[in-house]
Amino acid sequence: NQGTDFESGHRTLHLDVPMARLEAWKAGRDRHGLSTNDLLSGALLRALTPWSAKPNGRHTLFLPVDARPRTGFRSFANHLTSLQLRWTANASTSALEFARHVHREAARQTRARLPWIRVPFDAFVGRVTPLSAMRK
Repeated sequence: NQGTDFESGHRTLHLDVPMARLEAWKAGRDRHGLSTNDLLSGALLRALTPWSAKPNGRHTLFLPVDARPRTGFRSFANHLTSLQLRWTANASTSALEFARHVHREAARQTRARLPWIRVPFDAFVGRVTPLSAMRK
């Protein structure tokens, strides 16, 4: 998060992946023991690596997690938290290696229940931090 003066307008880039391509990934996904999210995240990290401000820079990938229990819970509200996965922007790392890294780190944080621990912590920070400080 280094400050940069962007002279041009901000645009959101969209990548539409054809369903046929996602279907084709199933064989690779199953062969490597990864999820579709792992593969997409690995491809994202590979695509972001050349944009890193410094070689081998450390970054954080935020992946949303639905914190609602799968059974016995009724609510229409969003109950989102996130996995916060650290990664290194190494140009020699392949998309598959990044996907494996995402899979390992997400499993470790999920086993430790870190996304669910983060919910009350984030709520506490939101209650005690002045809005002006959060805006900064």
